This record gives sequence, C-alpha cells and structure tokens, in this order.
Amino acid sequence: MLVHVLLVVVILTPTRHVSVHAVQVTDPKEIAELLERHNILRAQEGSSDMEFMIWNDQLALAAENWVKECNWDHQHPKPWPGGKKYGQNLWMVYGVHRQKINLTYAVQPWYDEKPGYNYNDLTCDTSLVPMCGHYTQMVWASNRELGCAYKMDCKQIKGLQFKADEEMQILYLVCDYLPGGNAPGVKPFKKGPECSDCESGAGWCKDKLCNRECTGPGKDCTCMAGCYNCATLDEKTCRCSCADGWTGAWCKAPCKDTDVRCDPLPGEFGWPPYFCDDLMDGKLDAVTANALSKGCPVMCMLCNWNDHAVEDTCPPVFANNDAESAYNNASSYNASSTNSSSTNKSTTATPSTASSLSVRIQEAMMRMLLVMIIFVSISSNAAL
Repeated sequence: MLVHVLLVVVILTPTRHVSVHAVQVTDPKEIAELLERHNILRAQEGSSDMEFMIWNDQLALAAENWVKECNWDHQHPKPWPGGKKYGQNLWMVYGVHRQKINLTYAVQPWYDEKPGYNYNDLTCDTSLVPMCGHYTQMVWASNRELGCAYKMDCKQIKGLQFKADEEMQILYLVCDYLPGGNAPGVKPFKKGPECSDCESGAGWCKDKLCNRECTGPGKDCTCMAGCYNCATLDEKTCRCSCADGWTGAWCKAPCKDTDVRCDPLPGEFGWPPYFCDDLMDGKLDAVTANALSKGCPVMCMLCNWNDHAVEDTCPPVFANNDAESAYNNASSYNASSTNSSSTNKSTTATPSTASSLSVRIQEAMMRMLLVMIIFVSISSNAAL
C-alpha cells in the first residue's frame, strides 16, 4: 500500500456549514455540496465518457462504518453486495476546535493532485505532488455514485502520532465511489466531445457529463449524439444505429475483431464466446467489459461485418448545433491530449497553486485561525 503524509501550515476561514460529530452525510445541503463539487471538477476534464455523479445512501453508510473507526491504517473497502467493489478517498485535518466543516475545501485537495498526473503515460510526478491516486479516483469516468461520511471528534487516528486534546481536534472525512477506479494501466477517462462515448451508449448530457438517468429529451437531458458513416440517429433514445461495417457510439470504428484474445483456440488464454453472454448480463467488471465490447464486436454480435464498407461515404448526422460544434472541435481535444505531458509537468502550475493558496491565506488572516493540515494520501485500488 502506498502511503504519504504531507504537513502544510495554513490559515483557515470559519465555514458556514452545520455539522454533527460522526455520521454519514444525510443533510441535503451537504449532499448537494459534495455532488456539485465533484461534478464541476469532473466536467473540467474535456472527457467524452465522464458520468454525472449521484448520491448513494448505502455508500454513505459504508463510509460511516469506516470513518467511525478513526483508522489511518487503511485497508481495501469490503465488497459491495453482489461482489462489486468500490473506490475510496480519505482526508483529515488536525487543528483548533471547530463546530463546522467546509466540504468543498475538504475535497479540493484530491483534485489538486492533477498537476502531477501525466494523462499520456499514466505516471505521477511526485516532485510536484505526493501522489495522484485521489485525483484519478475523483475523475474516474465510470464512477457515477458517491457516498461520504465524516467524524468531528476522533481522539486519535490509528497509526498516527497526533492526538486530540482540549485545544486540538481531529476531523476525518471518507468518500466512497461506485463502481470504483484506479485500475492499473487504464486511463481514468477518454478525451473527446462531451457525452460522445457514454458507457450507456446514449448521448444524453447534463453539464458536459453523461446522464444515464435520462429516458428522453428534457431538463438536464440534452442529446449530444453525432452519427457517422451512414448511421441513423434516434432522437428519442439519443443513440446511433450503425450501418453494416461500423460500430461504436459514433459508428466510426470498423466492425471487426481487433483483440487477439477474441475466441481463442482450446487451451489458449482469451475470451471464449460465452464471455459475450456475461457481457450482456452485466456480469463482467468494467475494464473487461469495455475491452471485450471494443475488441470483439463481431464475436459478440455487436455489429454486422461488411468488408466493403467505406468511410465517410455519407455526411454525419448531429442531434443539434451544439453537438455538431463539439464534434467538429474534436481535434482540439486530441491536441490537448497530445500536449498533456508538458502541461502536467510545466512550472506554470506552481504559480497557480501558490496564488490560490495566497488568496486563501489572505482571506483567512482576517479570521486568525491557525491550524495544521494533514493530508492522508491514500489511494484505494479497491475497484481492481
């Protein structure tokens, strides 16, 4: 398990939130704040498959069961009913007593690991940040359910040397994610036009995030579909129906098996045809399901093979002008992906971070509350 501790002395402003000592988050305002912050940050990634997150009370209960232990010696979360596993992020602050928690401030450090993350080669520059696992968990595209809990009165975090007393307090926050993330060798999200490659197969979009709750056009349900290669668009379902020879959400991928693991010979490693039944029944983990559907569409009868199919023989069809603009600007997403390495390791990230911290300090100096923050930097690979 990879564990880092980072000590930072800052000045905090008092917050406006009402808190309790140790429970799962149930206050509608706090739930809304946590979801809003996660979704705003996720929408900034320029992703084509990022899910819109919703609240899960059972996940919040699981977070409560962990946070009440005040345990620093982190272990993988217990499997979800049905064998599913989930991801987890932790945060802790140690300092002067307070009766309130600023949840927006608490989760922001997870996302602030981004400057150290290289999207192209999936590496983390630890000269810039202690680690990147909190960031990747937070922006893992398939994560669509969130549940959190916090405890205001930990006497001591097990495994750490800091203890609460009459003057100092330990506050501990846990957030759990379904279906989890941080799978090794896998990018946290795909770059491209928003909602153009949603896991559901439909292009329903809410604030640049895939909204699988949609059953048709309406509030928070904007169709952002674009269909290529003589495909037809069903505006009621916001899905493309591909012509023979093509597959994928946009119908731009040739209909052919490209993965060597498709339909192996007896005794060889791979995915026999019965894996396709498991795919349809939702029995496969997200990584395997994605690889199988993309790599073996013919074996799984997800498309109709046609060796005479020719690309771009028909003009594309778009759901609306916004969708057309997003798809036409797809090259800018690709350019952003290509340049992500230099961006992530650029020294320009440092002034930005310093400026942000300076603003916080200047605001906080008016209140004169000094605390010491400990980021418990643990990346849970519980979804593996």
